[in-house]
Amino acid sequence: MGSNTKIEWTDHTFNLVHGCTKVSPACDYCYAESWDSRHLYSTESHWGPQAPRLKLSDSYWKTPLGWNRTAARKGQKLKVFCSSMADVFEEHADLESERLKLWPLIEQTPNLIWQLLTKRPHNIMRMIPARWATQCPENIWAMTTAENQTWFDARARHLKSVPAKVLGFSCEPLLGPIDFGSTFDGIDPRRVWIIAGGESSKTEAKCRPTRYEWFAALRDQCQQRGIAFLFKQWGNRHEDGAYTNSKSYRLLDGREWNAFPAAGIT
Repeated sequence: MGSNTKIEWTDHTFNLVHGCTKVSPACDYCYAESWDSRHLYSTESHWGPQAPRLKLSDSYWKTPLGWNRTAARKGQKLKVFCSSMADVFEEHADLESERLKLWPLIEQTPNLIWQLLTKRPHNIMRMIPARWATQCPENIWAMTTAENQTWFDARARHLKSVPAKVLGFSCEPLLGPIDFGSTFDGIDPRRVWIIAGGESSKTEAKCRPTRYEWFAALRDQCQQRGIAFLFKQWGNRHEDGAYTNSKSYRLLDGREWNAFPAAGIT
């Protein structure tokens, strides 16, 4: 649990716990909940507000230190997605002690870029250490999921207040069109990152369709504003409703889009 990953926009995944509670339509077919239901690490469920969260071993918590040493030796930065099986900023008692371990770990690993992806950006400022209130460590990218206009508007206003080097939006699964409007006015576009993708699953019923024009509009808005855009995948259901298991679905208008935020990689 915590290793190399095939996710296009990161190098490693790390989880402070396993478990979460669904909060918006993007959560409906949560892959992490599906993994948890297989009981690979525990016989009990860790999903829902009353369920316990699975805490991880001391040895697991040491793995980022090894990644940091590797990155330093190679003279590079390695990206760490935290958390792929949970939400760092969930309001749950079991996470309080684990967050207290995460903050110093981030500070101890300056060669790792910590991509803190949450569906609860309204909790970030009150949950991070007071010492980060005016400026987060350089190796933090604050990110939120935004699956449609409603959730983009609701979450962007909170994410914008976070003093992180990068503000990222994971528009995956994209469930509707998104117009940036004036959201990024006054923000250095080099700090902003947009990831977009459709819903994927081996189960046909768990893939909602996306539309070409939704992805194209996000890309075009990014290009107009000088914002980095990464197109992750089409997903398994085409806009006409047809389901496909094809793996060649990263091309948008004949090419891959793999940009990373300039402020985060300089």
